[in-house]
Amino acid sequence: MSYDNGIISKNLRESLRKFPLYKEDHLVLVNAQGVLYIGYASNLKPTQTLDKIGFDLNIKEDFCNILSFNLGGCEREKEYGGLLYRIIENFCLEQFNCKTFITIPSSLSKKADFWEKQGFRYLNAIVVEKILF
Repeated sequence: MSYDNGIISKNLRESLRKFPLYKEDHLVLVNAQGVLYIGYASNLKPTQTLDKIGFDLNIKEDFCNILSFNLGGCEREKEYGGLLYRIIENFCLEQFNCKTFITIPSSLSKKADFWEKQGFRYLNAIVVEKILF
């Protein structure tokens, strides 16, 4: 399948505008060589990784692997995480017909509980999955 990086970037930015913490100077990356990679980051400064808001996705056919999902420490517990995830889910469903989402929650945080609240279930001791019907 062939993808247009510019169109994907434009459409993702349109979706992200629904997210209150999104700013136009945030970074959106798309690489359609091989497995489709899509990334979003509020900053790329190594000294501010704990405050970074963003995600990294790999998409293949109707399958979305959420490689990373980060909501800056000061923004947690404010319902922004659920909103950002729903933006990802809706974007991937509308643009690529993704119906299966997986990720590996960090065991060092409350992310496991977060993913269960988003409708994910454990496939095994490490991986969580959500299948849309």
